[in-house]
Amino acid sequence: MPRRYYASAKSLPEFSREPGQRPFMAKSTAVVFALLVVAISVTCVVKAIPQYQKLQQVKLELADVREEEAKLKRERRRYELEASSLKTNQPYLESRSRDRLHLYRRGEEVVQFD
Repeated sequence: MPRRYYASAKSLPEFSREPGQRPFMAKSTAVVFALLVVAISVTCVVKAIPQYQKLQQVKLELADVREEEAKLKRERRRYELEASSLKTNQPYLESRSRDRLHLYRRGEEVVQFD
């Protein structure tokens, strides 16, 4: 009959807590692991700084563009109102043509002040 060998966690020094045997993670291993985690964290932060600065710059540009968009929408609305007034309001159309185009009716005398 062949011999059977069973590995038990108690027989492995890495997993034992008995005095005199090596613990699962020795102090030097824990220190190296901690330093590795800190180094990786610092590297990630350092690489993220330029991206964060770019993000802030893009946010500022977006704010400027939105401000310009609002200004253009107000201007567009003003032009739309003026166009609708020119189409529907006859006295407004007459006053605009007199002021801008220097038009006048027959028989009227135009007096212009400089």
